[in-house]
Amino acid sequence: MSILHYRARYRGLVHPVKLGVLKLYLLLVPSLAVYVALSLYTPVVSSQYIELVELDKPIEVNAFKRLVPLTTDYTHATSKLQVATHRIHPEEGSVYFTSGRSVYSWIIEPSGFWNEITKSPIGLVLVYGNTYPLQVEVVLKETTWGLKNTRFR
Repeated sequence: MSILHYRARYRGLVHPVKLGVLKLYLLLVPSLAVYVALSLYTPVVSSQYIELVELDKPIEVNAFKRLVPLTTDYTHATSKLQVATHRIHPEEGSVYFTSGRSVYSWIIEPSGFWNEITKSPIGLVLVYGNTYPLQVEVVLKETTWGLKNTRFR
């Protein structure tokens, strides 16, 4: 009698719903592994489209040229921006060196919850960092920047 009692107790622990959840996990975990493996493969495929260009001479870098700090350039760029619904973010600035000049750039992105959902970036701000007074150029052009800005377009 006690053996039957333990057998009934054991059957009570294994419930059909728990087996269904276990089967779901056994199906879900390998599918997630396949998804991760395929998403890691994307950069490998996109690397086929990168073009390698060899330079015939090194890029000229003059250590004595004046470089304005990034925070100073950000302040000047913000002062030239006259759009109330958009702003630039200091941490998203990029520095480019072209024709012996340093150029700082920021994307003009919407600010505020509703603006981030309904509006797209409207252009970029360029600050030429090796001239005085600083040259700030605001380029207003409809822009798609990143996946977060392509939600409703």
